[in-house]
This record gives sequence, structure tokens and C-alpha cells, in this order.
Amino acid sequence: MYSSDAAPVKGAINLLKNYAVGDRSFLRADLEKADLRGITLTGVDLSSANLHEANLTGISLRNVNLAEAKLMGVNLRDAYLKNVSLSHADLTGANLIGANLRGVDLSGSRLGGTNLKETYFKDVNFSQAKMIGTAFSGAKFVGVDFSQANLSEAYWKGAIYDVNTRFPEGFDPVKAGMQKAE
Repeated sequence: MYSSDAAPVKGAINLLKNYAVGDRSFLRADLEKADLRGITLTGVDLSSANLHEANLTGISLRNVNLAEAKLMGVNLRDAYLKNVSLSHADLTGANLIGANLRGVDLSGSRLGGTNLKETYFKDVNFSQAKMIGTAFSGAKFVGVDFSQANLSEAYWKGAIYDVNTRFPEGFDPVKAGMQKAE
């Protein structure tokens, strides 16, 4: 197993090799530009990992800790994330088109310029997240918490929200271009 004084894992091959033998702790892993398309990871600690510009298209993550991870420019198109912590992570410029997020914690994260079009969100926490210029067009929100989030210049056209979705004080979802689910 991983010890705190060991060097962080570097590269997709080493991550997958160590995962295959039962390792689950990859704190501060260096996975910059890694190709992890279509894989499944469960019960993994990738907190503070560097996944800058990694290709995670179609990845399935369950019970994964990515708190404070660096995910700038990451491709998570069509990804499935369930019970994943991305609190205080940097997803600036990330692509999550068509992703499915359930029980994900994005509190305090940075999502400026992130593309979340056509993404499904259920029980996701965006509280205190910074989403300046984020694209949410066509997204669906069920029980999502946007309280105290910075939604400046976010694009909402065609996004759908339910009665249990909470927005920051003074934010009018209909005026922003969203539709309430019936």
C-alpha cells in the first residue's frame, strides 16, 4: 500500500498497475495529460492529484476523492461520477459535456469556463463554487445546491431544474434562461 513518505504515483500506467494490485491511495499523483479513457475506479484517493489536461472521456468514478485536485482542461466528456469529492478542485476550462454526476461535492471548486452542456446533476453540491462563464445549456439539475456560488456570466439556456434545486440569494433561474421541471 501507499505510505505517506513514498513518492507520488506518476503516469497512467503506474496508476493502473498499482490499482490492479489493490492500492487505492494515490495522494498527489502526477497524471498530467494521462489517458484514462473508459476505465473504472472505485474507492480511490486522488486528492491533490495533478490531472491537468488528462483524457478521462467515459471514465466511471465511484467513491473517489479528488479534493483539491488540479483538473484544468481535463476531458470528462460522457463520464459517470457517483459519490465523488471534487471540493476545492480546479476544473477551469474542463469539458464535462454529457457527463452524469450523482452525489458529487463540488463545493468551493473553480469551474470558470468549464463546459457542462447536456450534463445531468443529481444531489450535487456547488456551494461556494466559482463558475464565472461556465456553460450549463441543456443541463438537468435535480436536488442541486448552488447556495453562495458565484454564477457570474454562466450560460443556462435550456437548462432544467427541479423544485429541490437551491440557488444563491437574488438569482432568478427563469430570467437566466432555465426552465423549471414539471
